[in-house]
Amino acid sequence: MHAIGLVCTNCGWRTGISNTYKCEYCENSLEVEYDFSDINLEKIKYVLNNAKTLWDYYELLPVKKLENIISLNEGNTPLLMSKSIGKKYGVNLYLKDETRNPTCSFKDRPNTVGLSIARELGLNVVSIASTGNGSASLSAYAANSGMECYIFIPEDTSTGKIIQALSHGAIPTKVKGTYSDAYNLCLDESMKNNWANLTSTYINPYTMEGDKTISYELY
Repeated sequence: MHAIGLVCTNCGWRTGISNTYKCEYCENSLEVEYDFSDINLEKIKYVLNNAKTLWDYYELLPVKKLENIISLNEGNTPLLMSKSIGKKYGVNLYLKDETRNPTCSFKDRPNTVGLSIARELGLNVVSIASTGNGSASLSAYAANSGMECYIFIPEDTSTGKIIQALSHGAIPTKVKGTYSDAYNLCLDESMKNNWANLTSTYINPYTMEGDKTISYELY
């Protein structure tokens, strides 16, 4: 593993790989910091050209032990040429079809990395504020790992929007107010109970690493 810790994107404050969501000094977002000084570039070039799943890029991701990876074979989604839009503007336009991921969403990328890190940190509960793709995806990965999954949703959310999450055993909490209220309660409960909060790329620093794999595949 080449990940060496977390670093504040604003002031440069650093801490180790942990269930930490913001800088202790300026409360800004954190990102994973890597040391690639000893990386085998030829091996990475080969992987970039031959990867079959997202986790073929594990040397570019923050999980240390392969046995902690929770995967449903996400990634390696196709590029499809857009004939109508491309023709209209006279360009070769390709679309990355993320519906080919296990739960039909790009959310599978950040969730597989975020949940795998949670397992590596010894956490057994994950949480998310979401009424759609995010909760459906996270609940599927949590079910595969045996971890509990709490979803926070506005009280007027229809069952139809969360049926996929419920079918995977997610535990719903209906919150009075808007999505922002659900977001804030999820954040508070997660911090209080030391859950892994995977609500947003900008909360959990590890989820962005999953999103980056789209770029690796484009390369």
